[in-house]
Amino acid sequence: MATNGSAKADAPAPAAPPVEPELTVESIGADVWGEILSSLEGTRDFIFCKGAKTRVRLIGIGKDPRTYFREVPSTFRGRTRSKFIVLGFAVAGKDSDEVPALKAVVLPKTALKAIGGLQQEGYDLFGPNGRGCTIIKSGSEQQTSYSVSPSPKPVAVPANIKEELETKGLDYFYQVWVKRESERSNSNGEAEGAEAEGNDW
Repeated sequence: MATNGSAKADAPAPAAPPVEPELTVESIGADVWGEILSSLEGTRDFIFCKGAKTRVRLIGIGKDPRTYFREVPSTFRGRTRSKFIVLGFAVAGKDSDEVPALKAVVLPKTALKAIGGLQQEGYDLFGPNGRGCTIIKSGSEQQTSYSVSPSPKPVAVPANIKEELETKGLDYFYQVWVKRESERSNSNGEAEGAEAEGNDW
């Protein structure tokens, strides 16, 4: 008859815990990385002119150009200045398969004035058959400046953007912006996407 000691010795060893697979670029996948970057960015409703060149297609609703944009407060390092939001979407390269989404383009005053100047020259940047435009940022800090270049040909508004326009307008993005600014102000954070743009504010 086996003793208690031998019974314990014959008991099977506990199973080893499962080994978690190593996370690599290949195992995570580009789509998951896109979700991660979007959540970190926190600005999925807006397009900021941060880089040297920002390619966008602007959209105006109605016939009154004064309704195409709206002034919004932008806080950076405790200072609140004015920027302007305009409906639009990012224009990707011709080989890109990215699906555009309706957003609000956040413009400094000088960029909006440059856009208005092109409109006066006869370039349509807001209508159904309007052109796209490239917002060019140069300099830094107090020497930041902006210029705007129209695309050679019109840029069509995709069907999915037209559908979004049925439920989202400038007022929608204005409310999202105001809520975002309020939340960041209450947490003593700086407004996301804001930059030290010197005299351009």
